[in-house]
Amino acid sequence: MFSTPLRYTACLTENIERSPWETLAVSRGYGADDDVITCAMVESPRLCYDDVSEDPERLLTGIADSMAAMSSWNMHVRSDMVVAMSPEQATICARAGLKRDDVHRRLIELARRQVGDLKRGGNWRRERALKINIDPDDDSAWVPVIKDVRDLHLIVAGGWGPLTAVCHGWGGGSRAVHGKYTTA
Repeated sequence: MFSTPLRYTACLTENIERSPWETLAVSRGYGADDDVITCAMVESPRLCYDDVSEDPERLLTGIADSMAAMSSWNMHVRSDMVVAMSPEQATICARAGLKRDDVHRRLIELARRQVGDLKRGGNWRRERALKINIDPDDDSAWVPVIKDVRDLHLIVAGGWGPLTAVCHGWGGGSRAVHGKYTTA
């Protein structure tokens, strides 16, 4: 059976020094000086390479397309997703006046597929559509990748470069947890 090393260990830190926005922790209500960890069970990253886009809408459309992978669990069930934008790509959005919440909201709006498209392959099952309040007989109905706004964990991470990492939810229903920690 295939799996992912992320099932056991992986750690990704936000690039606070080069991020144009507040951290994920601050966006979740923690203080800027709090030490916070988020644990999320996700698949290995899919890299969205885009060294062409200078416009946020074009950039976010490409990232949202990777989020809406036909075979991902996120298309069919509520599951967490981590989107880690490089400082370069986050800066494209920030220079256009977009805040972190704006990018978060726009990715959720763009990341979707139609029922008719999903029926052609991947992990489609009629009973799954019913569980997420989608009419499985309406081929033009849109299925959102993110079923609840709290399930998209948008961070700025990594170094300079035209990449965003999209990490789909694992196992059909993973739930992320956040919490403060202290070091001795």
